[in-house]
Amino acid sequence: MLTSAIAIQLHATRYVCFAAKQCRRPCKPKTERMDSGAVHIVLPQISRLLNALDAADIRYVHWKSNNNIDRALSGRDDLDLLVRPTDQTKAKALISELGYVQGISEKDGWQRNMLHYFTMDAEAGQLIHLHLHSGLTLGYDYHKNYTLPLVHWYLEGRRRAGPIWLPRPEREFVIFVIRVLLKYAATGAVAEFPVRQLRALYRSETRAGVAREFDWLKRQGALESLDESLASSGLPFSPAGFRKLAEVAEQGGGAQLRLAAREIKQALAAVRDASEWRSLLACFWRVNRSRFERLLGGFAVVSSGRKKAVQGGRVIAFLGGDGAGKSTNSASLTRALGRHLAVESLHFGRPGRSLLGLCLAAWSKLLRAAGQSVLAEDFRSLALAHDRRSVSRRAERARAAGSIVILDRLHRLEITKMDGPRIEDAHTPLRRWLAAREQRLYRKTVSADLLVVLRLDPEVACRRRPDDDRATLMARSGEVWRAEWSAANMLVLDTGELRPEVVQARVFRRAWEEIARPFLRVEVLGLTGAGKSTLTRGLVREFGNAATGLPYRRHPVAAARGIARALAEGGWPHGGNERWQVFRNHAQLHAFLDLVRRGKLTANRPVTHLLLDQGPLFQVAMCLKEGRLKPELETVQRTISAFESLGGRALFLAAPDELLRDRVARRPAQCSRGEGLSDEAFDIFLESYAASFAALLNRMSNPAELSSKNSAEATLQEALIRLNRAGSAP
Repeated sequence: MLTSAIAIQLHATRYVCFAAKQCRRPCKPKTERMDSGAVHIVLPQISRLLNALDAADIRYVHWKSNNNIDRALSGRDDLDLLVRPTDQTKAKALISELGYVQGISEKDGWQRNMLHYFTMDAEAGQLIHLHLHSGLTLGYDYHKNYTLPLVHWYLEGRRRAGPIWLPRPEREFVIFVIRVLLKYAATGAVAEFPVRQLRALYRSETRAGVAREFDWLKRQGALESLDESLASSGLPFSPAGFRKLAEVAEQGGGAQLRLAAREIKQALAAVRDASEWRSLLACFWRVNRSRFERLLGGFAVVSSGRKKAVQGGRVIAFLGGDGAGKSTNSASLTRALGRHLAVESLHFGRPGRSLLGLCLAAWSKLLRAAGQSVLAEDFRSLALAHDRRSVSRRAERARAAGSIVILDRLHRLEITKMDGPRIEDAHTPLRRWLAAREQRLYRKTVSADLLVVLRLDPEVACRRRPDDDRATLMARSGEVWRAEWSAANMLVLDTGELRPEVVQARVFRRAWEEIARPFLRVEVLGLTGAGKSTLTRGLVREFGNAATGLPYRRHPVAAARGIARALAEGGWPHGGNERWQVFRNHAQLHAFLDLVRRGKLTANRPVTHLLLDQGPLFQVAMCLKEGRLKPELETVQRTISAFESLGGRALFLAAPDELLRDRVARRPAQCSRGEGLSDEAFDIFLESYAASFAALLNRMSNPAELSSKNSAEATLQEALIRLNRAGSAP
């Protein structure tokens, strides 16, 4: 025991030195000492979680592989917490409040009663992986087929080990023997043939790990009360018989393990979730599907099998001058997130060749050989634009699939020296066409969910990179240094003033905040002249990756159903253009309900912020005002419920009638409702819409009313505060 404690203490000392070197901040991993004298290094995020579980009176244990508990507490291994099934909902809510994000993948169906959660410890630069178990579900690698009704038994008599609760060693020993033997059962071995058999010929780490865990459990006193714990569990094993099974699990060979596993399976037949044949088929299908996906993944045909955040994919782009730390920080973030999550790292500034880009580049060489150097350079620039557009489309597809995209450099209007259009002074028709084509490609550049702007004084950049051309370096770094960066989706850091480890910690923290936040679902409401369109445009500038309308054109079936239901509910739109406009809004309202009902529109689908002007809430108000809907109809409440189920927020802009009348009178003619009316008619128009909005907002759970009497910028800042998105400072 003394030797073990000394070894653990030496390991802890090495880890403290590593953490101090990485962080150099006041917030360091917490040191906890066990009763045995062993030292545990606990990351702050894990310490907060364990303290919160204790404060909420949620009984838990770290239920397996506790010989490596120091690795779990330091974030280098997964944290496996078992809670009572009745506490699962409470535990999920608490974990989410602490900033953990649920991860999902197709493999989640392989094991019931387990959820994946992730969080980032920015100071340590580590992604923490938490398994939340609400049942003891055991079995084969590709199908957990046995659920033991022993959660309460396993939690009884738990023991404190520094900052965390562990099960009693004899009970952990019982479960460990069952786990090991099921893992070596014939069902899993047959399904994984021949890879598993070939691996066993040259790898002995797995059996060595099993032996180490058995040795650790024995040193914890697991055999002292084994018979008593086995009897209290209700498992159909005699003490002597189970000890023989344990001996085989620890020291047995292939045939012995298979026979012991068969005995375990027969004893646990009553708690088996599916038949052995069904389990074998499931394992065989999943094994070979995983092999096929890994094969395609090598050719970048499909994404990796890592987890994806339930909030959806994101694009995190890095922008900065030469020497500012773009590549360093993007690579660090990719490594940290890529431990467990699906991450794709792309370089916008130096893209790979696309097919069209290759053709244009070849044509450029031919033109240069013919002496047309100017035109050759234009075609080369257009080839680069197509290559960058290819990278942009790849980033959009990866985000839509749920991956996190780390993008090194990005086209911005503020930056012209690095990643923007290059064709200038186009005087001939051909060159003008090439320039217009290039600009269209750059306008389609993917929008970043988070833009990390790393500013660096050009003079400092020249000192950092003395071998680069000074004029070029001053121009490229100077653009980023002098531009204004202040949107809500930006993190702006001066890498000349901050230490590299501080920059990394702030980047990690802000990136995780973006990944953990759900997409906005906002509709801006207000009377004519209140400034809805102005506020919506301002919000789009702040968030970048945003849409101002719902994707009806991508879902023609929903659009057709919306038209049919609008006809059934309100009849044919007899009258002029205004009646057709009301009918169109009525049909889109029902199309929205259909998209929500079929899961085509969710809190995280599409993977963009929805900042709506004249969305479903406005359409309800219009239909109420025009008499196509009655307040008592179910459609009104269904629309409100559907919008709020997406996490939707309504922002209602209020202003005095005199101000609204003045704004409508002064703005250019837009053929919009409310224009060209007398004062009396305009007042009636406002009153009718105000009554419709009031009937709507009174039924909503959390509408926000904003005053639009002030400037557009002041209204925008108030809206950001209401949406809890104000301020981009770290």
